[in-house]
Amino acid sequence: VPNTKSLQRFISGLALVVLILAVVLVITKINPHLLKPTFEAMQSYSLYGLSPTAPDFQLHTFAGEVYNKQSLKGQPALLLFWAPWCGVCREELPILAQFYRKNKPAQFRVLAIGFADTRQNVAGYINDNPSTFVFPTAYDENNKMSAALALTATPTYILLDSQGGIL
Repeated sequence: VPNTKSLQRFISGLALVVLILAVVLVITKINPHLLKPTFEAMQSYSLYGLSPTAPDFQLHTFAGEVYNKQSLKGQPALLLFWAPWCGVCREELPILAQFYRKNKPAQFRVLAIGFADTRQNVAGYINDNPSTFVFPTAYDENNKMSAALALTATPTYILLDSQGGIL
């Protein structure tokens, strides 16, 4: 069970991410070409402020399920990219698991995606922490999806709308 200090750090980190995103949005409204290379990596880009769409993908969970862009359509989804060696991930994943267990969101999907490490290390961490991985958890083989999204940090949270648009 995460303590109050961990929850406060998580909320502070989330607030910082929102602040950074707000600054980026203001800057890109002034000069929308600044993020063009990143959005091109995500396969679509709009100068009109429309959300880019997630790239096509197919991920296999450690439970044997297959997830792709089409299977997530119809409900908003949180894609959480994480790595076993990431200290922030080790603090935030249990908090997200607690929220997920408590609320069991029917209208919202969560897909954790291990990347930036070997399949063996990701699987080992999942097996050592079963109470943390209460939501579907997949592995990004050869970092294909994270590369398509131009991800360079972990954890990275990507929120998809019900049509697969990145919010």
